[in-house]
Amino acid sequence: MLCSGVLRAALTAWVLKSLVACAAAQGVAGPFHPPEAAWSPPPELSGVRVRWDCAHTRHGIGVAIQPNFVYPRGAIFLCPERARAIEAANPSASRFFLVHEYGHLALCTRDEGAADRWAATQLKGTRGGRQVLSAAVAHFLRRPEMFDPLYGSNLDRALRVAESGDLPLRDWPARLILYRRRCELAAAERPVARVQLAPGYINRAEMILVVDGHAVGYLSTQPPSTGLLCPPLSAGPHEIKAVDVWIYHDEPGERSVMVARSLAADCKLEGHAGKTVLLSLAYDEDLDLRAELR
Repeated sequence: MLCSGVLRAALTAWVLKSLVACAAAQGVAGPFHPPEAAWSPPPELSGVRVRWDCAHTRHGIGVAIQPNFVYPRGAIFLCPERARAIEAANPSASRFFLVHEYGHLALCTRDEGAADRWAATQLKGTRGGRQVLSAAVAHFLRRPEMFDPLYGSNLDRALRVAESGDLPLRDWPARLILYRRRCELAAAERPVARVQLAPGYINRAEMILVVDGHAVGYLSTQPPSTGLLCPPLSAGPHEIKAVDVWIYHDEPGERSVMVARSLAADCKLEGHAGKTVLLSLAYDEDLDLRAELR
């Protein structure tokens, strides 16, 4: 999920080739042929270590670790077994996930949507990039309704990739075109949640928003956060929860300082008329949450 650093083109190619040997060493059935692509990481991320370890990724495709004492420049772990399976179904798609992990490190965030957009933007101008992005869209649409609060649905991810990667509309699957239209209509009718912080040392927060017991998604104070579309709100009080809250202090040009993580708070939201659900967070040993409709 989080990662920092980008290898140069030659080193990136070496990493991908090494995945083949790693897959064989782990006894993964069948060859894993990494996709060709011209993308290479930015120079400032050239010190990031890339390792292959399915146990570390919990058998997901990849995970990124922000800089710490063990990995001063950050690290990326990849699972060759999972990459091979993705490639078998949608050739070239696994390349997107490597760039996605670099996105976490480049942006210093665990925002999965931001990492998706960063990866698509990086790939769109490279040789073979459109093939990778189209393959990623096809991969997500294989299980379109799959949902995780940190990522949104796979339809959300496919839409991010297609839009941020500037894929021509003529190349979009019909289901994705229909979904974008549904999102546009919903945005005009449903309230949007936004989060703000009380003035003080804490100047960045990330959270999962839960409304009336249902996880809505990921919300952050970090630009370019555009808010989170909420479900329709009926009359009467609503239970609002902020869970898995991470709070930071950021200084320009300095490494982010994580102040606390895995926090939670809740409150009541009165009423149902309004286009914005404004969430106000404050932290002084305990997390305080307030919500209002505007």
